[in-house]
Amino acid sequence: MTTEALRSTSFIDIIPDMCFVVSDDLKILECNQKAREITGLPRSLDGAIPFHVLLTEDSPRPSIDEISVNGRMVEVEARFRKQWGKPIDAMLFISREERGGKELYYIVARDISETKERELDLLRFSNVVHYTVNPIQITDAQGQMIYVNPAFERATGYSKEELIGTNPRLISSLKYSKEFWGKVWNVISSGRVWTGEIENRRKDGQPLYTHLLISPIIDADGKVVGYLRAHRDITE
Repeated sequence: MTTEALRSTSFIDIIPDMCFVVSDDLKILECNQKAREITGLPRSLDGAIPFHVLLTEDSPRPSIDEISVNGRMVEVEARFRKQWGKPIDAMLFISREERGGKELYYIVARDISETKERELDLLRFSNVVHYTVNPIQITDAQGQMIYVNPAFERATGYSKEELIGTNPRLISSLKYSKEFWGKVWNVISSGRVWTGEIENRRKDGQPLYTHLLISPIIDADGKVVGYLRAHRDITE
């Protein structure tokens, strides 16, 4: 792809990602419509605007050293200033080519703001689950434990090494019938939440009474992929 080809906006302007052509000193030579909409760059560019001015102060900055191999694509994250609204996180796909005796850098910037926000939400959730005083266990879709928080270890007397990969029956008091648990399973496997008071057994055999909430974990396709069990210790 040449700079002349990029000037033909019939193709580049329909690309949903921001696209840039920059010089060997990382000055912007061309950009597409999406880039202009987000950054406010003018349609006509003369190579006077550095690519880095589009980025926020806390953004990683791609360097020429990172793009030293001709024809090899480099992926780096960056954060762009926006004309309106908050900055956007993007993954940069950068390649270098020599055309007409000049080195040009081709940059495609893909918006990953939603992905980063989901990652942050997941981090917040995991911290809340890990540090809450309430015992928490997460099982897979078949009911095998894949996570327990420290409060669950303290409440049951079992270590996470003893619990992970086992069935919650490990701490069962065996006071409930198959019919009882069958009804619970019918509720949660259909995507609904079940709550109730349960008597379990600690590792030392002592009873552990909890108010239990079992919530299905549902993926983007609406499929149940696991279960979160939140206990409130009511033994005392």
